[in-house]
Amino acid sequence: MATPDLAPRHITPLALRRRFTLAERSAIEWVAVDRADTSEKQRKDAAMLRACLKDQEQAGLIDLDDADVATGVRLIEELQLIAPGRASEILGALVQPGERP
Repeated sequence: MATPDLAPRHITPLALRRRFTLAERSAIEWVAVDRADTSEKQRKDAAMLRACLKDQEQAGLIDLDDADVATGVRLIEELQLIAPGRASEILGALVQPGERP
């Protein structure tokens, strides 16, 4: 039997989404839209964000220790859609029973 320290840190995709506030989720959704009137960098950032969101939606579970998951959450912070330090909070929070797959 695994000890709590060694238990996999797996949550559902919805649980990851709910670790963001409603305001944060709204900002993420807004920036993910491709707009022809924005700069090439903004359009590329939006495409990367959409790719991360699609990967999360398609996942059967989210492994909070997975490097790709961390990269996606940190991208959201780098795009200033969440406050500095929020990526670490979201990825580092203890897994709650209702978040498990």
